[in-house]
Amino acid sequence: MLVTALAATTAVALSSRQQLDVRRTANVMAADQAYLYGLGIETVAMELLGAYSREYDYDDPAVIYQSYTFPVDGGLVEGALQDMNARFNINNLVKTGGDGEQPPQVNSVQRERFRRLLERVLNLLGDDPARAEGLTNAVIDWLDGDQDVSFPGGAEDGDYLAQNPPYRSANRSMSSASELLLVQGFDRTLLYGKTVAGETVPGLLKYVTALPDVSAPINVNTADADLLLALSPYLDAARLEQVLAGRPFEDIGAFRNHQAFDDLKQQDRQKLQQDLQGLTVASRFFLVKANVRVGRSRLRFNSLLQRNGSRVAVVSRAQGTDGL
Repeated sequence: MLVTALAATTAVALSSRQQLDVRRTANVMAADQAYLYGLGIETVAMELLGAYSREYDYDDPAVIYQSYTFPVDGGLVEGALQDMNARFNINNLVKTGGDGEQPPQVNSVQRERFRRLLERVLNLLGDDPARAEGLTNAVIDWLDGDQDVSFPGGAEDGDYLAQNPPYRSANRSMSSASELLLVQGFDRTLLYGKTVAGETVPGLLKYVTALPDVSAPINVNTADADLLLALSPYLDAARLEQVLAGRPFEDIGAFRNHQAFDDLKQQDRQKLQQDLQGLTVASRFFLVKANVRVGRSRLRFNSLLQRNGSRVAVVSRAQGTDGL
């Protein structure tokens, strides 16, 4: 009886172990399959962007930014494109620097644009808009290649090494907009927003991105109204409403010379045109966001694409995040 009991116990243990190995193998295979389906969505997006650019000179949001759902064997794939040129590129703030040879050059037009955007977001969140100046300087110090602290609100290694745990300022371009969480003065509420009276107030990450091109323009056909209002103090809500009625624009001249600006004085119009630098109607950077379900596996897949003419290339990929 003892031998029989031992044999039965061993058989049960082996059977349980085998079932565990089978389930683990199935999960690994499902995860691999989900990733391949994510790559498939990426390929579909690349083909769509390439084909569209061969037919049109500007992007129509009603065509290329639709959500797509594909039933697959054992699951479902959902995917959509997001226009990254519809956001402010944080890396546009500093033209050069970080290589130890050339001094950093702050882009004054982009700096004021970012400061005004921060003012709007802080105001929407019920925070003090006056903080925007210091926050802007802190981001510039994080990006530039020196250890000179900007005033007011700037921060370099001396400030970050005093944190717990200590770390250093990057002094290089950002690879992800979420890197702002490391910059002095920024917190999760400012970046991700908050809920007020049952309604979600978006944070800064709705309007910004981090792209490798330090001169990436903003697409006026797809940018949010709050971001467009930050372009210039001469572009107020009333004028913007008239301008938005003309979207999509076939060329940037149609936006810059819109009749809504005709009532401005000559001097103010010249200042407005200076503020309206770095704009476009055709984007180059796109984020593919895919949600994949295969069996018991779930995957969030993100791929940053860059389009040059009709050629589309992958810049970076990420899993399990909300984007880049």
